[in-house]
Amino acid sequence: MKRLIGAFMLCLVFSLIFLAEVLDVFATGNLIKNSGFEEDHQYWEVYPGGGDWGERAKITIEEVYSGKKSCWTNYGVRQWFKADGGLYYARFYFKVHPKSERARLYFGIEKPDTEEWAYITVLGVNIYYDQGKVTVEPYREVEVLEITPVDRGWYRATFKLRLPEGAYALILLSDKKPSPYGHYFDDVYLGVELAPVLPKFPPSSLLSVLVGVGTVMVLYLFWRKRERR
Repeated sequence: MKRLIGAFMLCLVFSLIFLAEVLDVFATGNLIKNSGFEEDHQYWEVYPGGGDWGERAKITIEEVYSGKKSCWTNYGVRQWFKADGGLYYARFYFKVHPKSERARLYFGIEKPDTEEWAYITVLGVNIYYDQGKVTVEPYREVEVLEITPVDRGWYRATFKLRLPEGAYALILLSDKKPSPYGHYFDDVYLGVELAPVLPKFPPSSLLSVLVGVGTVMVLYLFWRKRERR
């Protein structure tokens, strides 16, 4: 009986680890707070010139990669962070609006200039979407590791970059000219380590595994009971 319970608990643990709804696990130290927008727009701000929240950018439940919320914008958002300097990895998920045939999105790092309200581009990547085909245009010291379609129209973008010590802003932009609809961002990461991406399974898969394990356990107990008679 103890062995049976132990086997069941082991299966349960592995099920929770590998079949959770979101298994895109980052190793350590995400410099971006509220990275999945689950706390609405806390720590984020609309990119200068875009007005207030709700106008050109908003937190939405319409399209999400993981969790319950994501960020929609037809302009841009940004978040400030401090870097100790060195090699960093950046990753985020984006989805082009379903009605858009063409789009231009942008990931970048900026730092403040000596003049008020002025910013200097440290590095950036233009992401072009044209009827399902995605191409990229890196700017300065950034290496594109992947732009990969993952699920339900979402893409995973991963970059490697190097930053000196200082204060910066991570920016995500959505150009309104090729597409007036705006696009979606979710699960933004910036840190010194990046864990491998594990497969993502729907919640129904976890439920199926738990039901299967429970069924096997019940059948085994029934069989043991009959053997003792």
